[in-house]
Amino acid sequence: MGLLIYEDIRSKVNKGFSCGDRFKMITYWLFKKHRRINHNLKNSKQIRVSVITYWLQHHNIREVQYMVGHRYISSTESYVQDDLENLQEVIESLHPIS
Repeated sequence: MGLLIYEDIRSKVNKGFSCGDRFKMITYWLFKKHRRINHNLKNSKQIRVSVITYWLQHHNIREVQYMVGHRYISSTESYVQDDLENLQEVIESLHPIS
């Protein structure tokens, strides 16, 4: 996604979404707005995934669950992305041969 979308999302994230349906409405609004600029956007789920992933990097998973309106924590966990570089650093620091 382009820089404009990230800036727009960041401004919305910093203001804070309420949970559930309002979050869906805002991501759909962002999709409609940025679809004109970036034709690679297929649907509003791409924006939703980007926002949730961003939140998971900066907030507790339970807070994100509430902000998004997920009933079950497993729904929120599906958005967690492994930080492979960080995992590699941890492995290297703990490996007995290092």
